[in-house]
Amino acid sequence: MKLSIINLAVSSWTWHDSFYAGDLHLLQVPEKAKQSNINLVELNDTMLPVGRFSRVQQWVRYALGYQASPKKQRKYRAATIAKLGQELEKHDVECISWAIDSDFTLDHSDWREELAYIITGFQTAQALKAKYLRFTLGGAAAMGAEVDHIVVSRLKLISSIANKLYPTVKPIVENNFGISANTDRFLSMLSQVPDIGICFDPSKLPQLDEDQTWKKLAAQAELFHLKVYEFDSHQLDKELNYIEVLRCLSENNYDGFIVVACEGEGNPSNLLKLVKQYLKTWSPLVTLAIPDTGSFTVNPVNSDAAPRYNLLSSFGASYSETKS
Repeated sequence: MKLSIINLAVSSWTWHDSFYAGDLHLLQVPEKAKQSNINLVELNDTMLPVGRFSRVQQWVRYALGYQASPKKQRKYRAATIAKLGQELEKHDVECISWAIDSDFTLDHSDWREELAYIITGFQTAQALKAKYLRFTLGGAAAMGAEVDHIVVSRLKLISSIANKLYPTVKPIVENNFGISANTDRFLSMLSQVPDIGICFDPSKLPQLDEDQTWKKLAAQAELFHLKVYEFDSHQLDKELNYIEVLRCLSENNYDGFIVVACEGEGNPSNLLKLVKQYLKTWSPLVTLAIPDTGSFTVNPVNSDAAPRYNLLSSFGASYSETKS
């Protein structure tokens, strides 16, 4: 069996070394992707630029009696998102997924702030016309099963918010560390919220049981993360057996995006060239397409679909959670 034609996207995390060195931020990613002849990107909010006087602004707002925006939302400025949309349009690059680092296991007292952060993610994804909002469940693997029903309840809330307020954005959760490290536990929770999709990232799974976990996740994957580290002389990644991963996807007729994230050392542009070359080498499992996305319109900041930063929607504000 052969995978359908796959559209290749690149994660902004590919340039994480430059970001942490202070040489690059998210607004420069569309140009970097275009230089690698990739027209589709996944953008991670971690790499949003921090305003020069953002902390001072927070203190002033607080002194004037305004509610200071939550820590995770400090980088979310309407002008920044507008500029990001302009950069995407300028370089004819499309954002397919907006990624946030969320935690569904927080105490009840902290969940309201986290909910506001997730809603901000939806607003941003909608403004950039992204197909997905990708998020994580957070927590720790050692957490007991009693937390699972809380996570499921919160996932159902997120599903309702998406359906009612952001119908063009599909919420999708990545198997990650924490409570999603156990695949059976992860899939059990997600099975109770069918409107939320799964992003399959094999790099986050224990190597010992990769065979079974890969098959289970590949069967339900709507998005696939291909983390690359370093290639050997046989054109295989030294960290993960992606031939087997792609075979699992092929057996399940996967036809979504391959989102590449270069995690290893070296020039990201060179690594991306190798990825494209090696994906073709792995045929007949993969038929790669670098699509011409054409032009598209980003909603202006003053439109109804633009992000309303630091404001909890009326839907979210009316939500209450009772400790069990």
